[in-house]
This record gives sequence, C-alpha cells and structure tokens, in this order.
Amino acid sequence: ITDRFEHLRKATMKNLILDGYDHWTKLYMKPNDYSKPSIVSYKVAMRKMIVKDGYDIIINVGDQDSDFKGGYADMAFKLPDPYYLVS
Repeated sequence: ITDRFEHLRKATMKNLILDGYDHWTKLYMKPNDYSKPSIVSYKVAMRKMIVKDGYDIIINVGDQDSDFKGGYADMAFKLPDPYYLVS
C-alpha cells in the first residue's frame, strides 16, 4: 500500500523489481483522483480489505506515523526518514 498515485504504477513496479522486490502479488496505489488532505483513510481501507480477503498482515513497515494509524497489522516498524513528513 503506497501513497504514490496510480499513474506512477509502471515506474513504481520497475523500482521495486530493480531493488529486488519481485515476489509480491498486489500493489495498492492511491487513485489519481484522490484529493483528501490525509492518506490515512485510504491506507486503513486497503488494510481492512486485505484482512477481509483472508490475509493476516503480520508486519506493517513505513516511514510516516500515518502509515500505522487505524491498525489491521500485528506489528509495526517505523523506518527513519529525514527528508519528508506526511500527515
């Protein structure tokens, strides 16, 4: 689940593969028309849908506090990011 817009899907997939992440099955990207001031509701809805589909999100890794709001993960790990802050 990413804060990147859908129109960046091709570039995002390329970056993931080049960085060695090539065994994923789904990439949830923010719709191009998303205009809410916060990404939290989108990310919570996506995690809720994943859990509803029968998956257990055992680890949620992110670099923003907003990545962890709303739950739906057994554990969370925040990575340092000195470059930007998302609300």
